[in-house]
Amino acid sequence: MDTNVEPRRVILWSVPRSLSTVFQKCLSFIPKVQIINEPFTCAYHMGPEKKPDDTQMVSDEEAEKYQAQMNGTYNEEKLDLPMAFDADVCTYNYVKSKLDADYPDKQLVFCKDMAYALDGKYGMLPKGYRHTFIIRNPYRMFPSYKKILVSTMNLLGMKEFRICDIPLVFVPRGYAYQEEYQLLLYVQENCDGSDPPIVIDADDLLSNPASIMRQYCELLGIPFQEEMLEWPSGLDVIKSWIGSRESLVGNLLETGGYYDAALKSTRYHPPKKMPKREELAEDILVCVNHSMPFYEKMYDLRLKP
Repeated sequence: MDTNVEPRRVILWSVPRSLSTVFQKCLSFIPKVQIINEPFTCAYHMGPEKKPDDTQMVSDEEAEKYQAQMNGTYNEEKLDLPMAFDADVCTYNYVKSKLDADYPDKQLVFCKDMAYALDGKYGMLPKGYRHTFIIRNPYRMFPSYKKILVSTMNLLGMKEFRICDIPLVFVPRGYAYQEEYQLLLYVQENCDGSDPPIVIDADDLLSNPASIMRQYCELLGIPFQEEMLEWPSGLDVIKSWIGSRESLVGNLLETGGYYDAALKSTRYHPPKKMPKREELAEDILVCVNHSMPFYEKMYDLRLKP
């Protein structure tokens, strides 16, 4: 890439548990890249305009106790995060300013975020970005998501919960896939012009990483490198990421752990066997049944190995 030109700008929109963080880690080792980690997700969950809890599933006392515990852990965590910002400044306008900012020493600006966190505020989309999407079969995503939510819900005093019923702050009404598909439609009609959105499927990425990564890079004008298929394990990579301190630290904790496997990873591994429908709990099937039509429409648009 020419260092004297405006950096290429790319957003990867995702649903939870779709390998988006490991994909982002993979791209973090491209020379002269700036990673921006889930800024809209911070605005949605933690910023001044955060989504209100629409369901009083736990008492105010339990919620305050949980928040105090998390705040204490953030303060105790001695991570050096020079690029991090505090969640209390993270409005949607603040996010847009971060995405629109100049990065004169960079050749690529790459942002990874949850599509549902945009919350329909399409006017907040930054200019000049190529929009890409990562999807994962709902039969895989929802069991993984419920499993990782258990520790959080237990800390809130909920030993039993149905993932299809928990508050919007955890699972949006469209169960993330509907919101991602709606954003894809908006992008198709308004943002990319003659360049269609790029869609990648997590199973394809795991099964054929070289093919998917090569196609993805070529479509974006990013030189593909074999080093993208293997990378070092560890947390150091997040020191160069722009993102909220609360999100970066919180996702590493035993109370969160959302980034744990991704940051320990060193390569893509072949996917495990697909769960069978009869193996899934009733509440997970509610989410799967709603999400599958949106997933299938996006799957038809995916890069093929």
